[in-house]
Amino acid sequence: MARQLFALFALLSLFACTFATFTYVQTLDGMGPTGTAYSNNFTEPTGLDYYNGYLYVADESNKFIYVLSNNTVVTRSGGSGLLDGPRGIRYDEASGKTYVADFRGSNVRIALSSSQFENLGKLNEFPSPTSLVFSGDSIFVLDMHSSKISELSKSRGVTLNYWTFAGGGNDALSNPSDLALYNGRFYVADTDNNRVAVFDSNFTFLQSIGIGKGGVQLWHPKGLYVDNSLLYVSDSSNNRIAVFSLDGYPLETFSASDGGALNNPTDLAIANGMLYVADTGNSVVKVYGITRPEGNQTVLAQISDANASVAKLQSLISVAATLGIGVQNTAAPLLESASASYSNFQYSDASDQARSAKQAADTQYPTLSQQVTISLRKLEANATGALAQYTESSTPESLAPNRTALASKVSQVETSISIGDFQNAADVALQLPSLSSSFVSAAGGAVAAEQNNAASAQQQEYYSRIAAKRASLTELSAKAAANRQPLDSSQISSLLDLARSQAQSSSFADADAALEQVSTQLASLSAGLEQKISAASVAFDAINRSQAQVQKIEGEKLIFYPNTQPARTLLSQASDAAPTDPDKASSLAIEAVDSATREASNARTLSYIAIAVGGLAIIVLLVAGIVVWYLHKRRHKGL
Repeated sequence: MARQLFALFALLSLFACTFATFTYVQTLDGMGPTGTAYSNNFTEPTGLDYYNGYLYVADESNKFIYVLSNNTVVTRSGGSGLLDGPRGIRYDEASGKTYVADFRGSNVRIALSSSQFENLGKLNEFPSPTSLVFSGDSIFVLDMHSSKISELSKSRGVTLNYWTFAGGGNDALSNPSDLALYNGRFYVADTDNNRVAVFDSNFTFLQSIGIGKGGVQLWHPKGLYVDNSLLYVSDSSNNRIAVFSLDGYPLETFSASDGGALNNPTDLAIANGMLYVADTGNSVVKVYGITRPEGNQTVLAQISDANASVAKLQSLISVAATLGIGVQNTAAPLLESASASYSNFQYSDASDQARSAKQAADTQYPTLSQQVTISLRKLEANATGALAQYTESSTPESLAPNRTALASKVSQVETSISIGDFQNAADVALQLPSLSSSFVSAAGGAVAAEQNNAASAQQQEYYSRIAAKRASLTELSAKAAANRQPLDSSQISSLLDLARSQAQSSSFADADAALEQVSTQLASLSAGLEQKISAASVAFDAINRSQAQVQKIEGEKLIFYPNTQPARTLLSQASDAAPTDPDKASSLAIEAVDSATREASNARTLSYIAIAVGGLAIIVLLVAGIVVWYLHKRRHKGL
């Protein structure tokens, strides 16, 4: 438990230091060259855009739009009578015109010169336009109070389509503030719903971002910008910038220290490695250098773990193929998806897919390993049966090396199986049929020569009876090997050798007695084997039930996943013990479930702690924000 708590704090530290970093560069206050007509400061900058070295700023209170070059104002347009309260601003590369969402003027305006504007669309068509984006000849306009997005033709100035997002569904918007378009998806700063809403190109709702995942909850987001597969959001009431992957995984939150704290940040723009923030409450635009995130080490570690499990499974699948067992690697496509999601900064998807890949591989591996083991032991049993037909004493001296080589190979297969080296086990086991065939053929030839030299037909009859008993013993040995049961057949083999020797010397009464003992011992051995197989079957049923319970525990969706490796080890030990000690195997299976249950309880506790820590952090930030606001108000009253 202590080790897992350490992992919790290590994870929190990881989130604090491995993602994007922001370096304060400068503050822009809207000053132009001394003596110019536009050397006044910003009052309420609310809209930003950047194009080809120029920063475009909309100032709602001043009713002006500004163009800055080298961070100095070079032109100023609008003012009373031309603009009533601009918020959104976009420069159109195709036409060279600047479009303005005149929030308080209820129009979208096009700047023709510093003192000349024209309307786009019908007069007062938009009650409260706040943001706009381009797509080809289309311009999409977001209206705050009507929660509507309109599509207009830039060239014709007519409305082509519109979508209203009211009501109580997932797609309902409440006072949305900003709109962005990236790779065919629309991102909306849904201010009063405290989220970013994501829609496809047909404005079908896809997901919400910033609603608590990873401990990050947005509070009145008013601006956003998508750059190189990352979503930057001005979390206005939290006075910070939040960064997300496009699948909603929080990567970083940034509250400025150098350059002063942010105060109600609104619009954002990114260009040339710089983040421009409309710091509306401080009446300035702040500029920060961005160091892009290098990745999420936690998710990368999950992918690495999954890769190890999938590679292990793939190796076993290759072995199975050589044994004629055809299976598909169900985990491989999940791992490929995880890698692709990670490359696209979709860390939530990558994490889920990596976990699913590992679980699929870890689930498929033991089942397949049992199939491979059964196949290997069948080959092993056939070879053992070939050896059992002839004891060492009855094997012709010329064939002794063949027998030794075959016995050695059988031993190698069993050793490789026991240590999990299925590749070597298969390589050796596939040699057994050829070696067994050669041995049996040669030994059979020697026996045939003996039988041809038999003194009488009566001896031939005894030789046939002895061969039948050997065949029964071989069948029993193969059955024992296939079910991983030990079988001591040495006494029966010795009796068969004795019966053969007695038949050769024409001591037929003694041969009958020996064969009678063989029949009795074969019956006893068979009954005992059936009893052991039945007991082992009960143990395997218990193991399968326990395995299902462990898999169910592994399938829980938690922030911290339980360590079920000890339980898996116990299940493996139970599987090994089941043939020879079913009671011990059943106990180990129960112990495995208990272990997994304890680990799951610990994981749940850690997950609750993480949620509590995240919640506490949010409360602390809220309290700090209220205190700062209160002190700010008191200071202004004092002035």
